[in-house]
Amino acid sequence: MVYQLEFVYQMEVGMQNKSKLGPVFIFILLLLGSWSSTVYAEMKRVLVLNSYSEGYNWTDGIMDGIHSVMDEQQDVELFINYMDTKRVSDNDYYLQLLNLYQHKYRFQKIDAIISTDNNALNFLLKYRDELFPDVPVFFNGINDYQPSDIEGHKLITGITETYDAAGTIDMMLGLHPTTKEIVVVSDATTTASLFRGLIEHVAHLFSDQITFTYLTNLGKDELSTFLNNLPNDALVLWTVYARTPEGESISIRESVGLVSTSSNVPTYTLADSVGFGVVGGKITNPAYQGEVAAQMALKYLHGEPLANMPVITNPPLEYRFDFNAMQRFGIVEKDLPLNSQIINKPFSTYETYKWKIWSIIASILVLVSIIIMLVYYIKKRSLAEEALTQSEHKFRIIFEQAAVGVAQIDSKTGEFVKINKKYCDIVGYTEAEMLALTVPKITHPDDLHQDFNNMEQLFNREVTEFSIAKRYLHKNGTIVWVNLNVSPMWDDSEEPSYYVGVVEDITDAHKLSEQLSHQASHDALTGLVNRREFELRAEHLISTVRKDRDEHALCFIDIDQFKVVNDTCGHIAGDEMLRQISKLLQDLVRQRDTLARLGGDEFGVLMKHCSLEQAQHLTTVMQKTIQDYHFVWEGYSFNIEASMGLVPITKLTPNLTEVLKNADAACYVAKDMGRNRLHVYHPDDAELAQRQGQIQWISRLNQALEEDRFCLYAQPIVPLDDSNSIHYEILIRKVDENGKIIPPGGFLPAAERYNLITQIDRWVITNTFRLLAENPDFLEQIHFISINLSGQSLTEQNMLDFIVTQFNETGISGDKICFEITETAAILNLSTATTFISTLKKLGCWFALDDFGSGLSSFAYLKNLPVDYLKIDGMFVKDIVDDPIDHAMVKSINEIGQVMGMQTIAEFVENDEIKGMLREIGVNFAQGYGIGKPQPFEELLSRSHNVTPIKKIKSQ
Repeated sequence: MVYQLEFVYQMEVGMQNKSKLGPVFIFILLLLGSWSSTVYAEMKRVLVLNSYSEGYNWTDGIMDGIHSVMDEQQDVELFINYMDTKRVSDNDYYLQLLNLYQHKYRFQKIDAIISTDNNALNFLLKYRDELFPDVPVFFNGINDYQPSDIEGHKLITGITETYDAAGTIDMMLGLHPTTKEIVVVSDATTTASLFRGLIEHVAHLFSDQITFTYLTNLGKDELSTFLNNLPNDALVLWTVYARTPEGESISIRESVGLVSTSSNVPTYTLADSVGFGVVGGKITNPAYQGEVAAQMALKYLHGEPLANMPVITNPPLEYRFDFNAMQRFGIVEKDLPLNSQIINKPFSTYETYKWKIWSIIASILVLVSIIIMLVYYIKKRSLAEEALTQSEHKFRIIFEQAAVGVAQIDSKTGEFVKINKKYCDIVGYTEAEMLALTVPKITHPDDLHQDFNNMEQLFNREVTEFSIAKRYLHKNGTIVWVNLNVSPMWDDSEEPSYYVGVVEDITDAHKLSEQLSHQASHDALTGLVNRREFELRAEHLISTVRKDRDEHALCFIDIDQFKVVNDTCGHIAGDEMLRQISKLLQDLVRQRDTLARLGGDEFGVLMKHCSLEQAQHLTTVMQKTIQDYHFVWEGYSFNIEASMGLVPITKLTPNLTEVLKNADAACYVAKDMGRNRLHVYHPDDAELAQRQGQIQWISRLNQALEEDRFCLYAQPIVPLDDSNSIHYEILIRKVDENGKIIPPGGFLPAAERYNLITQIDRWVITNTFRLLAENPDFLEQIHFISINLSGQSLTEQNMLDFIVTQFNETGISGDKICFEITETAAILNLSTATTFISTLKKLGCWFALDDFGSGLSSFAYLKNLPVDYLKIDGMFVKDIVDDPIDHAMVKSINEIGQVMGMQTIAEFVENDEIKGMLREIGVNFAQGYGIGKPQPFEELLSRSHNVTPIKKIKSQ
């Protein structure tokens, strides 16, 4: 049985094998790994959702019942959660729980849910479809159950609570026939209101004999005073009193103890609270509730349908009494109802003293055995004395040659009485020198206080021995770390005459431990604090800010040119640049601040006791310093810039997750606004709101990919020399839940930002290749189809293999496909892009450089890019008729492309006038709404198997 409360623990197992049996052990481990994988795959996951908190008596009883069933199951894993709704239960709190469970179990498949008490069930009825759709629920501990409560909800069953108010009152009056008044104690909670309703419902049955007084939601002092003044012919009936009018939550033990001790008359109950001062009651057993719900869940997990498990509405009740409370009020067992359970009942005399009786008998037997053995051992005493002499001789040899330091030390003076060679070697003194010294003389001053406290505990017999790690001062002045074990030798005066000290040199191990500790919290490349340590310090700062009412700040730094340095000069250069920037930043931050490398080219600064204005000044200085810094490597010189996001930490800061998210978002806003700038987070920030809107696209895009809700469009690219070279560019559209077509501008920026663009690229390639393979006539008569590739796809390790596989599986010829990559993506990934293009060109593929002129705009890079087409950015083309600068730009790009043997394609061709001017300049192809609008690709394919109509469309 595996169960989890809040955390998931991971174990790493390793084995070093230097024997000849290594292969056998490896084979066994492989078999065990295979077996463990099978077991893990069959593991069933059960979520237990408790309405109240751990430690609440009723909830703990239910959990005992659940564990009694589930702990025996090897294939069930429990995830236990406590909603703590006795403390707070408003709508905002439930929404927080919803968000928590959505995040916590987003990657966990839950097979069944066990809910305890009404609040947990109501929460699941409202939010199960959002959290755990179609997961069955087995409830227990439900008050006031009605079949209509779960009407319309499928896969729900369980066991309800049953309370017998009339039976409990009748039992009370049977034990106390002279009773005139029953005082009902309750609070204002939902459960207490239910119990009071049960009592009020049956009160008329006893109206001719007793009266009922209801003490509802009184303060503890007021309640205690009232109960202290009750007459002798009264009884107290405790229902639920777990929350005071001031909102203070109190335990069942404390509540029942308050009521029973404040009153001089017996206290009874309807709930499971016997044992804390209550005499007894006719109660529902919480462990039985949990046990039945767990058994139902287990049956379902083992294949039994839910239809075979109707809701259990009449569970058995039991009479339970506390022996100590019965004794207090003179209640005898024979007067109790039949089959009553009595707790805290003492054992009989024999049960109480039987161990003493058997101890005496055993002692007599031992004494007889000792007498017999003494006769035997007296005869062998002379042999034992001789053996003792030999043993002492062996001890002296062991003492002198021991691999650890051993010394006999005077308990009063701390002087060394006897000492072996190893002890002397550890501290560098001779034996004669050590015998003239004391322990404090060779102990590091900072460890003397620790030594004094340990020795005091030893001499006061608080401990029998102690073992500590401490520092000795070597004769040469260096520090020696040792592990010291001290044991006292007691004399007849009950005082230690001396003690034995055993020491082992652990200096090397201590240094290694310190080194490992430093490595665990610091970045190996820069020596700065790492992300884990940075987050620990930030969490501590956030936890104290509400109490201290201070201000702090967190800055997120992203180096803008890191990838350019890596791609141009290699990773060694990139590492050196990060080290130099780390040193620059270290010289700027204050001593109390924390500078950390968070990963890659990202840094973080945690500024303690720092107002937002001070933080802005400091981060501005850091940014200016980075901007003025020039990184030089093997003849290359780079101007470095950084984008920064700054977030204040105040008493309103909720948690570390929000701080890091907001800092990251602010940094990316700085990037979006042109890089090399600082953006300060504000809750009502418009730029951040836009970024948050993009973040919401993540789940929508993932869902669209899972549900295949994309479609392909095609836009013609026509030759301007009236040739018949026919080709199309494939474009993607998203189909929303209502069938509406979403243009790419609505989702592609978010996809690129959040690393989903490669999945979309794969979808486009897969479906384009499939449709082309299904329409060979169309494929044969066109020149080629253009497919866009993102910059992320260029650098993805497996994308090249994926494309080659698509060619192999569909049989499409490489010369029918042209891949379009943007100028910026190609230049920023120049080495990777060149390899990528060269590999696919060997298959016959074409390549076009898209949006040329809008990015880095360096013609020099074209020499290193074996592309076939230059697509001139539409921002220059659309105004070519009216703007002479745009005309000159288009002409220049076209001429350079032609000289390099590349054909040119103009985008955004919206009318015949633009088309004519492009023809005059010598541009080869045109694309735009003036040529042909994008149309559904499948409609284009299905229009005709004859490509002639397609040619007419392209030439319009």
